Amino acid sequence: MTYYASLMGVTMRYLVASFGDPLPWSECKDSWNATCIDSRLAVNMVEGDNATKVSSAELYFVNDVLKEADSIDDGIGSPDWRLVLCLLIPWTCICLTLVKGIKSSGKVAYFLAIFPYVVMLVLLIRACTLEGAGAGMLYFIKPQWDRIFEAKVWYAAVTQVFFSLTVCFGNVMMYSSYNRFTNNVNRDVTVVTILDTLTSMLAGLIVFGVIGHLAHVTNSPDLSKVVRGGGGLAFITYPDAIAKFTFWPQFFAVAFFLMLFVLGIGSIVGMATTIMTVVRDRFPHLKPSLVAFVIAIIGFSIGIIYTTPGGQYLLDFLDFYGASFVALV
Repeated sequence: MTYYASLMGVTMRYLVASFGDPLPWSECKDSWNATCIDSRLAVNMVEGDNATKVSSAELYFVNDVLKEADSIDDGIGSPDWRLVLCLLIPWTCICLTLVKGIKSSGKVAYFLAIFPYVVMLVLLIRACTLEGAGAGMLYFIKPQWDRIFEAKVWYAAVTQVFFSLTVCFGNVMMYSSYNRFTNNVNRDVTVVTILDTLTSMLAGLIVFGVIGHLAHVTNSPDLSKVVRGGGGLAFITYPDAIAKFTFWPQFFAVAFFLMLFVLGIGSIVGMATTIMTVVRDRFPHLKPSLVAFVIAIIGFSIGIIYTTPGGQYLLDFLDFYGASFVALV
């Protein structure tokens, strides 16, 4: 839960910055280094002399947003006040949603579920109009049969499925406890699984369509060298591609990060509601507002650790042992 919230804090930072003209990650700053290349330029970053250089989108993420330390040998450092404020926003939204209980969460869920699809539809249409998008989408859906027997591929697939469907975090059991006894569980399982798969495919087509365009404008024939994993895909590669848009890049940046924020809030609300339901079942005399406030305060306090220069190292540790590995176990 704190892992998701910390990412939403970074997403909020990007969302606010997306209103700037030009986009703050599209140009290099003098305070960075001489190897920086403006992301707004169509430059091949994976071959030739530029292979040793770094895009302004990456340096913005590492130096301006995270202020990431080279190591944590000397400690994690002090929290960045901008990220702390951005972290406060998602926890405030979560707290307000939890105060009204499961009925309020259900009503909010309509917006949290429908709005991202509207944004994804807009982004998909935009992605399909970009040169090179077809190559990126083909790269996404084309299987690499030579890796079918690699254990790490199946490990990544299984953990992603479990994590995406939240079958290991209590959300499903919590929500199902509010169903009628005669509810058609088989139907719900089928619908949820299919929608989750289709949503993942839709999001992948959008992202890799834009990555295909990025590879096209930078003359990078190998898409595998353009694609980044983890948070780098959302906070470096995609913003780097948006910075090269000639038509209204601010709008598509705002739409993308707003979509991420809404999706993240929906996921965190589900996890937080699970905790709140357990506490309320054990201590029914406690007021929902008090439980919601305590959950938000504890989650926010833990999340402050991830806003430090060394916080990214701790976040990567939590990502593996607190999310992926736990989902499989």
